[in-house]
Amino acid sequence: MAKRRRPLDLLEGLSVPVYRMAEQEFCEMKVDLELRHPQIEDQLRALPEVAEQLEGVGRGKEFHETVAAPAEPISADDLQKLVSSGQPFTLIESSLRGRFGSLPLIGRPDAVHFDGRGSAWVVEHKVRDRPYLTPSDDAQLRLYGFLLKHDKRFDVARLSLVCVVTGREAAERIATLAEHRRAGLAQLVCTAPPGPSEPRRRWDEYRVRGLGTARLRAAIFDYDEAKAQDELRFLSRYWLGTRQPMPTRKPQKCSVCRVNALRLCPVAQVGFGDHVGRRAR
Repeated sequence: MAKRRRPLDLLEGLSVPVYRMAEQEFCEMKVDLELRHPQIEDQLRALPEVAEQLEGVGRGKEFHETVAAPAEPISADDLQKLVSSGQPFTLIESSLRGRFGSLPLIGRPDAVHFDGRGSAWVVEHKVRDRPYLTPSDDAQLRLYGFLLKHDKRFDVARLSLVCVVTGREAAERIATLAEHRRAGLAQLVCTAPPGPSEPRRRWDEYRVRGLGTARLRAAIFDYDEAKAQDELRFLSRYWLGTRQPMPTRKPQKCSVCRVNALRLCPVAQVGFGDHVGRRAR
């Protein structure tokens, strides 16, 4: 029998993308099955019952691909000049690389803003109709934060994480903005995080000229190094093949899982599209 390949060895690149590690928070079995069935996208498009879900996923993916396309990579020399200037600056779609133990990681947040005085903000956009964050959103931002805090090019004393949630209308308008305008949007949401006596996370709302009636809603919270380390210890063992993928225990996730729509999951708790009561766990 052929030896089961490590998930790390199934990737096209040499590093684990942060967005894939964030998806482990939804269901690790889903991540594993998608890696081992690369033809899954084509198979899904033939299923009308998942068309609506694919459209929603596609809108978010299209938004990130569109806004990333015009971003010009910055040279090492130019970046060093910005860092040493002591002035505020914003990086748009700039890659962050690092390691957790022996595991190489790569991430590309939508924006990173520095105030020139030791504080930084990682900004990520999500396209949804209502303002809410998922455990995957939290993990994705924390892992970006981990890469930034451990990047020797920067000296960050305080790091905040910001998730901007926009509806489809605002996302379409943002995708057409020039890079300096997107940098301006990032700077707008990079405010002081909640104080010690406030809730851990604060939601702010912004009305921005040029986005029509749409509003930006942004959740801001402090980076937690200990929590990021704990998550990485757990998540990295899957990629290194030292443990098997863990499926979700929540039937609600199985009922909307696109992998389950193709009946690829051997441990699905319910069928795709099955109604799941609120009390189900």
